[in-house]
Amino acid sequence: MLYLAYRVFKSSNIIDTKAKATEKKSLLDLFKQGFIMNVINPKVSIFFMAFFPAFLFSKTQSLVPQFFILGFLFMVTSLLIFSMLVFFSSSLGAMLKSNHRYGAVLNWTQIVVFLGIAIFIVLTP
Repeated sequence: MLYLAYRVFKSSNIIDTKAKATEKKSLLDLFKQGFIMNVINPKVSIFFMAFFPAFLFSKTQSLVPQFFILGFLFMVTSLLIFSMLVFFSSSLGAMLKSNHRYGAVLNWTQIVVFLGIAIFIVLTP
């Protein structure tokens, strides 16, 4: 961690924000990619199998509708959270690009985080 903090300290404060050319994908291709990534991701399956049963809300109703309701609520909540994340990230990115000192601020933030982790590692028994 100390080495990483040193490397950031020695690096330039100039951060290149120019986007590199990437292949344009259709919304359907992006949806398929995200769907496949989540379906084959074992963490998603483990999450639903381990934590969802604890949130079942009725012992008299069938389990299948309860899982569908909880799944739908999960999807709606995720959509709202990720939409807000995209909106605020783009706003923050535009604000940071207009400020020429943000490179130094980000570098010093990284240095403080790396030093904090190093201190935590040293002091933890």
